Amino acid sequence: SSIVLSGNSLSVAGAVTTTGSFLTAATNVTLSDNITAASFTGSATSVNVTGPTAQIQDGINLAGAGGTITAASGTYAEAVLLNSTKTLAL
Repeated sequence: SSIVLSGNSLSVAGAVTTTGSFLTAATNVTLSDNITAASFTGSATSVNVTGPTAQIQDGINLAGAGGTITAASGTYAEAVLLNSTKTLAL
């Protein structure tokens, strides 16, 4: 897996698994693969879900209040829970 933090941007390319929490203060997040963690905390203003194995729910969990989650076209086999203070663009 590859996690790259550059300035205020975080990119996850490759599956990431942790038994603890996945935390980020990055304002821009790009998810190309799945993250498995006990909990998520983030305050991103923009999250892009770009890969077919990435999960929209991971993007929602990493977005802060008022954040926008954009999912690439494709089929995502998951149920999502969206807080009304966030925007999901499909």
